[in-house]
Amino acid sequence: MEIKLNNVSCGYKNKTVLSGINLTFNTGNIYCILGANGIGKTTLFKSMLGFIDLVQGDITIADLNIQNMTNREIAMHISYVPQAKIYSMQYSVFDIILMGRALYVKKLDTPSQKDIDKVNEVIKQLKIEHLKDMLYSELSGGEQQVVLVARALVQGSKFIIMDEPASNLDFENQKKVLDVLKELTMTDMGVIMSSHSPDHALYCDSRVVMIRKDKTFVEGSVEETINQNNLLGVYGVKLGVLKETSSDGKLYRSCCLI
Repeated sequence: MEIKLNNVSCGYKNKTVLSGINLTFNTGNIYCILGANGIGKTTLFKSMLGFIDLVQGDITIADLNIQNMTNREIAMHISYVPQAKIYSMQYSVFDIILMGRALYVKKLDTPSQKDIDKVNEVIKQLKIEHLKDMLYSELSGGEQQVVLVARALVQGSKFIIMDEPASNLDFENQKKVLDVLKELTMTDMGVIMSSHSPDHALYCDSRVVMIRKDKTFVEGSVEETINQNNLLGVYGVKLGVLKETSSDGKLYRSCCLI
């Protein structure tokens, strides 16, 4: 399955934020959207999810134009994972994940056994059985993000859009979340995530979409895109790409200020 953006301009009312966007996203891949604060990453996501109308162009999901689709129909193809947050009410992990089945529960009905079985299936898939009876608010940031991924998975869509899934997490929790995302692509799902950190794209060995400060786009593999010239265009500062090969021959890469 693919999501295709054809000559898309997106923004709010009469204000265009990004324009001339031509991108294709396929299942089985991770795509990392890199860009500075306020450049338009969230606006792009809102457009792809049908939350805001396009200024120009077309977005298709499996050859269906989103402008002709209801929010429910879009949600059957794309699920959305926001940044982790603490809920004011005390929900269990199981209940948070079950909320992802709301798409299939009719008004005034209660979740069916099929819905409950789907939740248990995803909990087992992500190996978080030990968390399911805990309160979501008591989890670490990394655990919260994994639970939100689980909520998206029970929705049954083929694509997941994630808004900075590893932001404000320590290294252990960043690895936990990114490892889950890498595993999802092995099940022929598509992951589209935004990030401020090129290291996340390097770790996932993802496809990269860079939004430069002049709002032009650079798209390709990490080898093709993550270099000093492109990073300067995205962040406005000089960044170096460090490379080191381990004793077992594995290549490690990271970005640093220079």
